Amino acid sequence: VQSQRAPVGTVSNNLPRQVMDELVGRSEEIAALHTIFAAGTGGITLIDGAAGTGKTTLALYFCHELASQEAPPADVIIWLSARTSLLQTEGEVPTVASASDLGDLTATIAIALDRRDLLRLPVDQRAAGITAALADIRSTIVLDNFETVTDPQVLPYLNDLPQSASVIITSRRRIDTRHRIHLQPLDAESTKSLVRAGLRQRRLDQTVQTIDWIVDMCGGIPLAINWLIGRIALGAPHLAAGTGRLDDEALLRYLFEVGVRQAADVSSVLPLLVLAHPPANIPDSLLESALAELGLSESEIAGSLATLATLNLIEYNPAWRRYYILPVIKRFLLERFSGEDIVVPISRESIRHAYIRALTEHLNDESDSLWNIGYTLNRWDRDRTNALSSIRTTLAHKEIELAAGLLLAFYPFAITFGHFDEFIEFSEAVLAESDELGLMEVVELRARRASILFHSGDVDAADEEFALADALFAPVAATASDRIIDLMFFIRAIIAVWRLAPDAEQILQEAIEFSRRRGVVWTRLGFQGWLATYLIGVGRLTEADELLTSSFAECEESGDQRTSVFLHVALAKLRLATGDYDSILRTAPAVLANASEYGEDHNWAHLHLAVARAFWHKGQLDDSRQHVEVARDLYVRLGAQTGIEDCDDLISLLD
Repeated sequence: VQSQRAPVGTVSNNLPRQVMDELVGRSEEIAALHTIFAAGTGGITLIDGAAGTGKTTLALYFCHELASQEAPPADVIIWLSARTSLLQTEGEVPTVASASDLGDLTATIAIALDRRDLLRLPVDQRAAGITAALADIRSTIVLDNFETVTDPQVLPYLNDLPQSASVIITSRRRIDTRHRIHLQPLDAESTKSLVRAGLRQRRLDQTVQTIDWIVDMCGGIPLAINWLIGRIALGAPHLAAGTGRLDDEALLRYLFEVGVRQAADVSSVLPLLVLAHPPANIPDSLLESALAELGLSESEIAGSLATLATLNLIEYNPAWRRYYILPVIKRFLLERFSGEDIVVPISRESIRHAYIRALTEHLNDESDSLWNIGYTLNRWDRDRTNALSSIRTTLAHKEIELAAGLLLAFYPFAITFGHFDEFIEFSEAVLAESDELGLMEVVELRARRASILFHSGDVDAADEEFALADALFAPVAATASDRIIDLMFFIRAIIAVWRLAPDAEQILQEAIEFSRRRGVVWTRLGFQGWLATYLIGVGRLTEADELLTSSFAECEESGDQRTSVFLHVALAKLRLATGDYDSILRTAPAVLANASEYGEDHNWAHLHLAVARAFWHKGQLDDSRQHVEVARDLYVRLGAQTGIEDCDDLISLLD
């Protein structure tokens, strides 16, 4: 956008010249503006969003579209700017605002309306004269960069204009208006399109590496994209893909300095710094818990988050109930905080610790839902990066106690979604410093490792790990919590079932009775599933069938999708043992769909392998191959060697 007046259509206007033929990634917002203005109800429409998201560009593009219509909805379009500086390739430069206060604003409107007679009047009389003049015509008035307006009279004046006047305000700050269009950063495809267009316009190399680097550095912020491409075109010496930085500080300072300073002025910088810690978005409950750990009261938390939302420094997704900040804002904050430009009474270490404790609490709460009902992969994807990177961070800082707590909270998701290698790696690092942990923490970590090793197919290693856990546990078993006792039952039972040990049934009956006394339905149903598996293994098929039938009925009553998937694994084994291949194939689509959504990845693989075997027995070799290849891919991702070998055995028969 260049500030040169240019005629557009037949509408009188003082619009800056439009320099782009197409607005990338904003078709929905343009359509929304046209819908609002077609109604002709007047009032103010706010275009707000984080700095650099293209608010000015959107407003200007839309106004040019209005002016070029055959029957434009306005007789005059007036562009007002409160902008005090511009970011150019060489850096930030000051500019003269045309609407810094009510006096400037009304003077600019008077000139645009060719009512210079009003300029001689005092501001209040001039404002009244402009209101009367606007009542006789259809007008569109744009006030760009409202956040730099300091005169409190401006907004009430614009609100009171006649209905024939439609107003657009662009602002980094959220304000109450009749209509609001909130700009998010561009999505990945639109970002790449804008980068390619900018590189092409400046005749720069459009290599995949360069495009991906600019996309990664700029986080979908159009201003950052255009500025960075401009800097590359100038030959900035240290700008190259892979440098991991945005040249000098001009861009970040222009985008975020004022907003962050305003946040700091009202003690809202602490939530920003907590949000700058994780690598992705985080649930609102987690953020609030971390802030409470840091000593903020409920009212302080609510007030600070409201302020930051008004400044558009944070974003909130109400459907997911999650907060996030843009990557470029995060970089700005961390650079400022590390350089002590942002002064807060709490150390960076304390902020990290508060976040880790809150994340641990969040994962423990979420695991209740996972164990009792089931948990979709998409839901876990929102926390996956936070959990993995936070465990690595605590280990890097040698914060063993924090790492152990977070790792144990991570276990339910590791076993469900196949993070076997990560859990083994992390737990090995924690146990190497086990003298910093309590006895029960060590017992639980070793037992969880045994579970992961078992499900990866290394039963011997699982047995050895469990023996280490049991040796520590046995002397203190009488004082252990129900949760730890249940865990030890589980590991002992699954190894016994796998080996068809003579005491497997007794162990499982004791575990079932223990879970019954505790009143924990999902654990009891899980043990019943393992008992059915054992009964199948020793040929007691009728008893296994009866037990599975009753267990499925309880699963359906409780809504436990996750355990239902595990019971279907046992049922598939039973049907393979009885030769009831048709039942496996008839129910396969629904069972596999449920497993892909709620089941643990290893159970999903087991079911695909069972279906592949049923197809093989029926002579449908192409279908068998399709399912065994899916199962094998899952086992490979999990590192489950036994499963891989089972798949290879079937593939050899198919070949």
